[in-house]
Amino acid sequence: MKRLVLLIAAMGATAGVAQLDAQPRAKASKSTYDPSQIVCSRQRETGSRVMKRRICMPQRDWEAFRREQRQAIDRAQTSRVNGRGG
Repeated sequence: MKRLVLLIAAMGATAGVAQLDAQPRAKASKSTYDPSQIVCSRQRETGSRVMKRRICMPQRDWEAFRREQRQAIDRAQTSRVNGRGG
């Protein structure tokens, strides 16, 4: 049962990731990579079809955010819930 609750919690935490735009909009060219450059992205508000929130953070934080979310998704997809509830 604990695993099922953890799986549901992980899926709920990753729901916000699915709502992020695929790629944040960067204004600099791709040839000039700067990890401290601020990049903004619009995120849809949960429960709304029209409300969006703008999120800005450095490129290195976006990379860490995507990596953490990908790992959470991978863990949720590969973990197994047994039939005994434990």
